[in-house]
Amino acid sequence: MASRLTRRRRRSRAAAALLAASLLATVAPAGADIGEGDSGGEETPGGFSAYVIDWEGHYDSARVSAVPQPPPVCWWTRPHLAADPTDAGAWRDAYREYQANAVWDQRMVRELELPGGLDALDRAYDADQTEPGIRWWWLRYDQAQLDDDDYVGDLLAKGCTEAAPNTPGFPTIPIAYRYRPVNEVPAPLVDMEALARHAYVALDLVLPTLDWNPRMTGNDDATLVNFPTWVWVEQPAALQERTVRARVRGTDLWVEVSATTDSLEVASPAGGARCTADRGRYLWSAGRDEKNACVVRFHRESHGLRDGFDLRASTTWRATWTASTGEGGTFDPRTITAQDTIRVVSTQSIVTGVN
Repeated sequence: MASRLTRRRRRSRAAAALLAASLLATVAPAGADIGEGDSGGEETPGGFSAYVIDWEGHYDSARVSAVPQPPPVCWWTRPHLAADPTDAGAWRDAYREYQANAVWDQRMVRELELPGGLDALDRAYDADQTEPGIRWWWLRYDQAQLDDDDYVGDLLAKGCTEAAPNTPGFPTIPIAYRYRPVNEVPAPLVDMEALARHAYVALDLVLPTLDWNPRMTGNDDATLVNFPTWVWVEQPAALQERTVRARVRGTDLWVEVSATTDSLEVASPAGGARCTADRGRYLWSAGRDEKNACVVRFHRESHGLRDGFDLRASTTWRATWTASTGEGGTFDPRTITAQDTIRVVSTQSIVTGVN
């Protein structure tokens, strides 16, 4: 009895090692292929791992172009066999030879990697006899995004594929080959949190560039020392909620990122203020109530400074994300700053009001 158990354990370990070798091969570079389909289907050094994001809402197209998309967790690509994957008869023969030439344990692994075992080869052949025909695909994945201790379990948990039926003496075997109608390119599977981080980078957060009053047009738009200077953002969107949605084309997958800021911080060497978002959007016009405004009093002149004081306006954004999968979370706050200069002067007259 003990010797039989020992042999079973050895066989299980051998199968696990062979499975690991088989699956690790899927991260090797793929050969050239033809990609089709709205989901992307573009051949890359790793196979059909390209995908297309459709953007909605407040996004910065320059950032979208400049920042690489996160790599997918897994995708389906051209199988490693030499046979044409769109010729079900030739591919059936090639796979049978590939399976028959393996050692016993690996032969079983190669059978289990087909959906439903070797019978899948005949089912695919029958399906190929009617239009539009079929094409075989091979599973690939990015192991860096999988659990080092149980990457097969993680592969299954993330929805990359399904497990083959349990077979005594073998570890869990994921389905590694599938066939589909020839005109269907399976979309890569993208990690939703990684996609949300990418969307947060692409989110267009408007810089809080300031305008102010008074502006003394005859004195380089200077304001007055110790006078209540109204400041406000030139674009109200700089203090309003910003939302972006990223959709993976050809799938039901999307993430949405929403960011809000509740205050405007204005700083200079001669004075500053921290105001609510409502006050920061409250622009000056004759007759408006100062109590609703964001007001800075500059306590000294900028005499001797050619361009005046440095004036910094900052907003801190807090963002959350949700996904079509039900996932969601928060991001660390982001602070953005607009810089300007402001001249501050004094006048010998008694000032009762400035437009």
